[in-house]
Amino acid sequence: MSAQNISRAVGSAIRGVGKKLDAIGCKLEVSKYSEKLVVSTRSVPFKTETEDSPTHTHTHTLQSPAFPSSTFVAPTASLIGPLTVGPNSSIWYNAVVRADVNTLKIGSRTSIGDGCTVHVAKIAGDFGTMIGDDVTVGAGSVIHACTLGSRVMVGVGCQVLDGAVVGDDVILEAGCVITPGTKVGTGEVWGGSPGKMLRKATDYELREVRNVSERNVVLGNVHRIENGKDFEQVLEDAEAKQDFDERDPEYFQPEEHNMNNKENIDRGVGE
Repeated sequence: MSAQNISRAVGSAIRGVGKKLDAIGCKLEVSKYSEKLVVSTRSVPFKTETEDSPTHTHTHTLQSPAFPSSTFVAPTASLIGPLTVGPNSSIWYNAVVRADVNTLKIGSRTSIGDGCTVHVAKIAGDFGTMIGDDVTVGAGSVIHACTLGSRVMVGVGCQVLDGAVVGDDVILEAGCVITPGTKVGTGEVWGGSPGKMLRKATDYELREVRNVSERNVVLGNVHRIENGKDFEQVLEDAEAKQDFDERDPEYFQPEEHNMNNKENIDRGVGE
């Protein structure tokens, strides 16, 4: 038995003893005490009320967000309400996507970056949010009750606000603010606060928008696989990588450690 396996077995035994001691301690205490681990919540159903008549209110229970298995949703991201997310899209760490009072749809191969806020509106205007395919939303951006077409690059820290409509093949420079109700035409580059059209996007820029989308699909798939692993799988991967690094390539190679290639092992991705 390897040192890693011994360590894992001893650790498991100690944790079991610790749980029993904690239970005994709780029973001996005068005041009732319980400790809970607050885990990150990725999918939240939402209850809302709609008034069918002045004298009658009916409660609807909305379903949890629906997204395909190829979509990566970071463990610290929050998806709230009955939104839909297309295949091969990614919702990154600390992003909040909230569809509690209106409709929200995210297309395929679209990336919602770290710390982004995607909301809808109902009180001060009735706007859902629609985001097309192959869209990249930079970290810290706010997409609020608006429409983004397909193949759009939203720079870091942008704001696209209520009722705005952004066409296809658009680039918003970092920090750009698209004010409420603004229409952004197809193939345009906008920047500034408030945002203004600067010029038409070049063919090279539009190709790069698609390339970034494709790279985000690959990266999101890596994160989805890694975040889906349990503790035992992480240890097994670490052991396999250590074995691969230390074993002489001319020595016998165990089949269970014969992963695709060293590049995959360095990334922590198995077959």
